[in-house]
Formats: sequence, C-alpha cells, structure tokens
Amino acid sequence: MNTLLVVLTVLLGILFVVAVALTPVWMLLYQKYVGERGLQELARRLQGHLYGGTCTRLSNLVYENQGQRYHLKLTASSENNTEKILNLSAPWPGQHTRITVFPESFWTGANKFMGLEDHQIGNPVFDSTFVLQSASFEELVDLFQPNTQQLLLQLHAMSPRLNFTVQGSIIQLSVPADPANVDELSQFVATFYNLRSGMLQNVFSKMTHAQQVTAEQELKVVSLKQMDATCMVCGSEVADYRVECKQCGTPHHKDCWGYFGGCSRYGCGGTVFINAKS
Repeated sequence: MNTLLVVLTVLLGILFVVAVALTPVWMLLYQKYVGERGLQELARRLQGHLYGGTCTRLSNLVYENQGQRYHLKLTASSENNTEKILNLSAPWPGQHTRITVFPESFWTGANKFMGLEDHQIGNPVFDSTFVLQSASFEELVDLFQPNTQQLLLQLHAMSPRLNFTVQGSIIQLSVPADPANVDELSQFVATFYNLRSGMLQNVFSKMTHAQQVTAEQELKVVSLKQMDATCMVCGSEVADYRVECKQCGTPHHKDCWGYFGGCSRYGCGGTVFINAKS
C-alpha cells in the first residue's frame, strides 16, 4: 500500500510538472484559436479571405475596398510575445516616396540633440505629437493636409504606439491590437482606409489628369505577391537574395537585413532570419 501511494504521488508530481511546463503552449494555442476566430469574423465583415496561417502563426487577411486591395497581418511583439502588432498595408502610386511617422517620446526628444530628423509642417498639435521623417519636405506638406492630419491624430488617440510608413509602392500602418477584438480591428481598418484615401486625394489634386490616370493604373497592378514581398528597409520588391524573419516571416533583402540589424517590421524585433526562395 505504501509503495502504491509513493508511485501515485510521484506520478501526480510528474503530471503537475508537465502541466506547468506546457502552460505557455496551451496559452499560445488558446490565443491562436481566439485570434483566428476574430480574424474569421473580420474577414466576413470585409468580404475578404484568410491565408498563410500555421499552428502558431495567425492567418493573413486580404480584402478589397473600392477596387483596391488591402493586406492585414498580425505579428508577435518583441516586447511581449502575447501582444500582437496589427500591420495594415495597401498599394501606393510610384516608387520614390519615403515617409516615416511615429509618436514623440522622451527618447525621441533626447535623440533630436543627436541629429534625429523631424520635420515641422506648421500644426503645433500635429508637430508635437509625431516625428515626421522624409527626404522631401514638400511631399510631407502635400500629403499631410488638415484632413489627413486629423485622421492620423485619431489613430494616435486609438493607439499611441502607432508607426506609419510609405515605402515605395506600399503604404503601411502598424499598431498594437487585440485580434479577438473585432470592433477595434474594424475601426483601425476603416480609419486606415480613410487616411490612405485622403492622402491619395491630396496627391491627385497636384497632378494633371494624365498623371492621375497613370497613378491610378499603378495602384491596380500592384499584386498581393508584391505587397507581401516588399522590403521595408529599401521599399523595393524582394526577388533575389531574399531572407525572411524567423519570428514573423517578413521578407527582406539580405543586405537590407544586415544594414537594419534585424527585422524591420514594427514591433517584431526579430534578430534571426531564414533563407527563402525568391
């Protein structure tokens, strides 16, 4: 009897240790399940479709609005693996635009003394909220008129840790988000659409009719493959010498990965890449 009791005690102890050890795995799988359910509901609302999911990685969502294709991807944050970063991207006309917008903070204030670039466009509230970086000040002023300034401030009110970029033919918004909160995701999607539409309107207002027709055609020919295979460091399509972040799967040129020092996707922070076929 004593021997049986000892055996049962040992077995229960082993089961307890295994259960504790597997708790992070069960938590990850549960979060994946809940997040996937949220994405399925969002796909239904947007009449889009999901692809690319794995047992641990959430699916990507592709949907169309007014004939334009949008891409939604959720990746794990480097600061907290349970937190997800929502990455919304869509085509942008041309290949030469390079803009980065992120919130002001104590560290950005300190870095300005070290030479951090920050353009001021004349709106005290907007300028004090964001750091604006671009090779063309005139382009910043054209894109961020009062209508689009207000929308970006609205996104900042929804999530103060946003990151907004236009790199070549891709425009992208990155914000922390809960994949199970479909209403929140829908609000981000709608505001991003309005922001992009407003910026396009500001760009087209400076163009001739012929230039506008050309730009609209450029938007239509950007494929999902191009959107999903654009290097976020240089803004061009990744074809040769392609590597992917092991953590989130974001593609980079190998040289760009080395130059940036790791994954360039906002919130990821991955430092290990895997080679991928072009």
